[in-house]
Amino acid sequence: METNSLNRIHERSSEATCRITGKRKHFINRARAGESGGVAQPSGDKQEEAGLCTDRELRPLSVDDYQTLLQCLNINLPEGALNPEVSHRSTHPDVIKNSKDIIEKLRSSQLTVVEKPRLSCVKVKHASDLRDRGKITDFLQMLFFKKRTKASERTLKERWEMNTPARGCRFRMRDSFKETPVFTPQKSARAPGARRAWFGDPADNKKNEMDCFRFFLQQKGLELEEVIYNREYKVESGFISGRLDFLLELKHSAESSKASQSEKIIIECKGTRGDMVGDVFTSRDGEHQAEFNKHHKYYCQTQAYLYLLKKEVSPVPVRAVLVVKVTAEETKFYCTEVEDDMGNMEELNSFCREEALPRFLAALNLIFQKVMEREEEKEREEEKETESVGETERDGTMERISSS
Repeated sequence: METNSLNRIHERSSEATCRITGKRKHFINRARAGESGGVAQPSGDKQEEAGLCTDRELRPLSVDDYQTLLQCLNINLPEGALNPEVSHRSTHPDVIKNSKDIIEKLRSSQLTVVEKPRLSCVKVKHASDLRDRGKITDFLQMLFFKKRTKASERTLKERWEMNTPARGCRFRMRDSFKETPVFTPQKSARAPGARRAWFGDPADNKKNEMDCFRFFLQQKGLELEEVIYNREYKVESGFISGRLDFLLELKHSAESSKASQSEKIIIECKGTRGDMVGDVFTSRDGEHQAEFNKHHKYYCQTQAYLYLLKKEVSPVPVRAVLVVKVTAEETKFYCTEVEDDMGNMEELNSFCREEALPRFLAALNLIFQKVMEREEEKEREEEKETESVGETERDGTMERISSS
């Protein structure tokens, strides 16, 4: 009888071991096939105490998995940004650590995700500074998230519940991620005209832009009615996007010595009552040309426009000009031709794709879980219980054998 009992225990333990081994082989084969990256090692108990998913529980996701999750959240990444390399990078321990730093702000509803994560050209200077200083979490927040300044703005959970279909999505929000709003967006205490004074009157801005454009045309001996141009022209490449004030197209005559019969010129326009002088540029008495600060955000913004348009219309020649209208004592105009910085812009775009995107994906993986994985976890728990029962029975049998 004792021998038969031991045999039954051994058979149950062997069956459980075979099931576990089979599942391990399944995930190993998936990883080797390039469907997922390596799983990061645990980084401590602090995150577990905070209620986040531990690294040991974090399963790597395939490109197809991430595409499904992004569709459920209605998030639009640049075409080609999501690939196996980025998916694999999202499982690196340092990447996961940075992602956990941002999740607490999501849990307290201070932040929510943006539907179309892009780096606006006007923010290129700030983004470059964050990258150079190693402020990856701040960089990640600027690109993929936004602060909730209004109570009407949906939290991540609310967006998930609104966008996710009742059936058909393979993901669920983890039990460990519970939104506990402790942040209530406060109403602005500014006076009604404060925002207008800070950002400028839209009507005045439009007039200043057109005045700058007319000035540039006059310098070229051209009239507004004679030229072909686009206003607020959209440009985008990868994660960087922008909107040009003016895009001028100049046609050269057939007798022209220029290699190309046409060229495109970006005209970026700024208006000021004098506060830009000394900061954005240094004026020269009696001249419209000025010495512009190449490290100022406006100059970098125009360099970003130049980068994007060159990517779009190559091999057509492209130039960029920055024009400032100063209305202090009398109206004056200053302009300069902007030098390109293609290398830095390309590096910044790559940084968005290779460093910021994996951290965003890791954050999603920490918050959401595949439904299939949930079922597998239940199976593993049942297997552990079976093994535990088997070990208890085996220990009890061995004790009876020893005592006899």
